[in-house]
Amino acid sequence: MTEELLGAGDKEGLIPLQSEKVSDWSVMILYSEPALPDGASLWSRQTLIAIREFEKEVGGMSGYRQSCLADKTSVEGSVVCSKSGILSPLDLLANPGQLETATDAEIEQRLLAAVNNQKLWKVYSSLFDVGVSATNTNVRQMRTMVTGAGPIRDGETRFKNLMD
Repeated sequence: MTEELLGAGDKEGLIPLQSEKVSDWSVMILYSEPALPDGASLWSRQTLIAIREFEKEVGGMSGYRQSCLADKTSVEGSVVCSKSGILSPLDLLANPGQLETATDAEIEQRLLAAVNNQKLWKVYSSLFDVGVSATNTNVRQMRTMVTGAGPIRDGETRFKNLMD
């Protein structure tokens, strides 16, 4: 993303014009550890805490509110970014804010519960490598999906989406 895009809006970049509909672009943030020992999993307290802090920074970036998927409560000049604008492995946790006190067993149980919930796993399985299953919770890769929205206006020019 460029700063021009992130600053889309009125001439000063202050009034974002977003949609509640998903546009045709998203950013994928990949997490992997090439040197992960055999049997070790990225689905760990330490990794999930790092992801939580990274995602917090992404949501707080200057300009994020200019291109985020807008919540239905948003009005022009006062955008509320939708929680569904960021699809994260952290969504599977009951309370990501309390990771520091969670045990590894509790964290693994949350992943197993998600894998065993067919409806939930259909949504979140794309965030994990294909080998993750009820019999294999050894996560080698994860990703976060950040979905943008449109239309976008830059000065006097209004675009339907990023490809327009």
